[in-house]
Amino acid sequence: MYRDQFESLNRGRLNWQTEEEVRLGWLTELQNKLAITFHAERGRSDADYNQVIIEFKNVGLFHHSETSPKFLEALEELSRYISAKAQEDNIDIQNYQGIAIDGESIAFVYMSQSGGVFHGPIMPLSPASVQMVFEACHNSSRRSLTASNLIEDFGHGSITGGRLMQALSNALMSYLDARENNKVKMLYMEWKALYGQVADLSSFQVDSILRSIGFTCVCNAPDKLSRILFVIHTFDSIIIKLLAAEIVSHFPELTAYQDFAQNAISLDDQALVSTLDQDIEHSQLYNRANIHGFVEEPLFSWYIDVSTENTITDIAYEIINSLRDVLIKISFYQILSGEFSRKPKKSTAAAFKVKPAIYKKYFTASITQKEFDSIGLLRYPWIKL
Repeated sequence: MYRDQFESLNRGRLNWQTEEEVRLGWLTELQNKLAITFHAERGRSDADYNQVIIEFKNVGLFHHSETSPKFLEALEELSRYISAKAQEDNIDIQNYQGIAIDGESIAFVYMSQSGGVFHGPIMPLSPASVQMVFEACHNSSRRSLTASNLIEDFGHGSITGGRLMQALSNALMSYLDARENNKVKMLYMEWKALYGQVADLSSFQVDSILRSIGFTCVCNAPDKLSRILFVIHTFDSIIIKLLAAEIVSHFPELTAYQDFAQNAISLDDQALVSTLDQDIEHSQLYNRANIHGFVEEPLFSWYIDVSTENTITDIAYEIINSLRDVLIKISFYQILSGEFSRKPKKSTAAAFKVKPAIYKKYFTASITQKEFDSIGLLRYPWIKL
């Protein structure tokens, strides 16, 4: 999404010699692309825009280490700037996010109500980490974790949700229409037998559903609606599992590492898919947090197989990039606030309240409640905590 800006910054860092050159290089790209104006050197912070404050250091001074003197210095400075600006603006301090940049790496910094300072991983300069900075500045504030925000970010009308569903739909149609048998086809048929009942809807109602789903299903098969529901079930399963992983990862006493989304974003494609496979689909992250039986149904893990096969590389590429976009969106949420409690099991269970809300957003405009219930959307194997 911000590939040109990444390329420019990546070239520029080779010539930057001072902190000022790092600052000017980044602010030029941010302001030109987003059409916004940063307050530079105001209140002694390097740059700020609404609830985003950026601290720059000279190239490479973080040494990709959380204990490096310059990184610790950036944390201390950002905590002072965030505290002062929150007090000046009379805005909740948790809405602010700091960004530490040394030209070669990027880290996001947050503060709690009690004044605690937290930071995500130090991410290398990459298309994904640059995209995070640009989207953070564009949003200009952290997101509260509410059902309405999640529907706005990942619902059928969202760009991010639509892109992932389109990638899943393209992959599913390719595998189902293939002559040879494959694992994706097998999982789809198993799902269809167990959960894929479709109500006797009129052609008008089917057309209304197809117009509201947020992605295009290029298919003339008689089971077209079932295929669409399988895509939506898969998409919703991915969103809920990634959201739950991010919630759990904010309890350091339970997990091997914090900030699941930011850590995953910084991985290359192969490592990202491997992490999703092991930590999410094979439940390793949840099991380490003593949350068992979270992912009991493998039917919706088929996107992992698609992403690891080399037969249809363009489709795999689209799925992986779309997953990365979802993780970037999730990383901007204030996990321990909003409608969710501070207990990991309750927080994870509460996330599932979003599920029926998202489904109804898709369908109830075009079908009745009775027909909605009979489609089989809510007969998903629910989590057992």
